[in-house]
Amino acid sequence: MIQLTPLFQFISAIFLATLCAGAYASSHISFAVFPYANPSYIAKVHQPIKRYFEQALKEPVYLISAKDFKSYNQGILQQKYDIIMGAPHMGRLAELASGYYWLGFTANSSYAVITTREENAGKQLKDFKGQQIIMPPKSAIVNYLSRQALQNAGLTPGKDITVIETNSHHNAMLAVINKIQPLGAFGKPAWEDFNPKGKKSLRLLFKSELIPGFAVMVNPKLGQERIRRLREAFLNFPNTEAGKTYFANTGLTGTRRETPQDMPQLDGFLKGVGLLEVTP
Repeated sequence: MIQLTPLFQFISAIFLATLCAGAYASSHISFAVFPYANPSYIAKVHQPIKRYFEQALKEPVYLISAKDFKSYNQGILQQKYDIIMGAPHMGRLAELASGYYWLGFTANSSYAVITTREENAGKQLKDFKGQQIIMPPKSAIVNYLSRQALQNAGLTPGKDITVIETNSHHNAMLAVINKIQPLGAFGKPAWEDFNPKGKKSLRLLFKSELIPGFAVMVNPKLGQERIRRLREAFLNFPNTEAGKTYFANTGLTGTRRETPQDMPQLDGFLKGVGLLEVTP
């Protein structure tokens, strides 16, 4: 049996009760992309899908993000966002905690990586005992997968290696490029599509198992007709010229429907980052 941790159960109940108390009347539709990258990058690359949602709804859609992962998750729990695009486990959290509906996933698979600078002497993770690694916050899948990798290499986080958390995947990469930290962990979108000066100095030390692409969800407050339009639009977007350009520029490949087979892996990630309890 799976269940949200007690804190999230309590918050969820409050906001679902609030939802039932009145109809949703706002015409200001928010589209919140999780803060996996720097704000200017998010604002630039996700404009095409934002505009396509506007066309589908015939209403303004406002592209927003959050200052950090914690704030983003709190926004989900508070049903603050109308449409969300987040890491796959964030979609599952939105479904279980706040009743969000699935629009689907981006069709790409993702993964976590750990890198160092080419000039560093260490060739394997175990060679970095006593040093530091920078990565996204604990609620991120990349954090969970990277901690697992360190433990598998014989390094206990907080004991054998110091974990430094940062607000975005881009920041983790830049910290290694700029010699601020010897190791950095971040996700596929940063590794493949973020190309700051100095990136060629990085060497790959670890690459995780594959995980689903971004989850795209919709707030139940929007109503069934809006939800239907948004789901159709999302799944059709790769067939449009704007969609082809968008997916080529972001590396997100396309869209797909969620399946029951996706959920056990996502529940495992939620458990790993402390947002879900599993009981017999």
